[in-house]
Amino acid sequence: MILCNSVCTQSDVMRFIEDQGLFARRITVVPLGCNLPEAGKLSDNEVKRVDDFPFILFVSTIERRKNHRILYEIYAEMASHVDFEKLPKIYMVGATGWRVKDLLDDIELNERVTHKFVLLNNVSDAMLAALYRDALFCVYPSFYEGWGLPVSEALAFGKAVIASNAGALPEASGGCALHLSPYDTRA
Repeated sequence: MILCNSVCTQSDVMRFIEDQGLFARRITVVPLGCNLPEAGKLSDNEVKRVDDFPFILFVSTIERRKNHRILYEIYAEMASHVDFEKLPKIYMVGATGWRVKDLLDDIELNERVTHKFVLLNNVSDAMLAALYRDALFCVYPSFYEGWGLPVSEALAFGKAVIASNAGALPEASGGCALHLSPYDTRA
């Protein structure tokens, strides 16, 4: 038996099996659960790391396929607007992955927008819970996901979510998020 974490993944697996001329007896979907991070006491150091309200939250490994670049492009395009400073900061929470040096350099070197991005990694469960709790809303513009656990987590914390319409993200949100193309900065 093959276990898949979403109907979307099941469809991908079935298509792969057929394309390879293979046979699978049974493919079953077992959706991911959502164990919320523990809300606990933040350390003094963690309290100092979060001082900007309101903020938008994006929880994900920072890598190309997660599409952090679209957030940079949106803010870079909006930077010349008279009310740009009224926009919230974007907290990108996760380890730095592969092939993102150019994006991180662009953010750091663009003096118009660099102050609008906060990168956090190695956050505790208590810190993650606080970030979800305090976020204005959450975003997840990934190009493709087999599930999208941060979408489910954000919704479980009662946060509004703007997510990509790709892969299993609509399935992970159960229809409770706004889903947009991960390529459309205007949307």
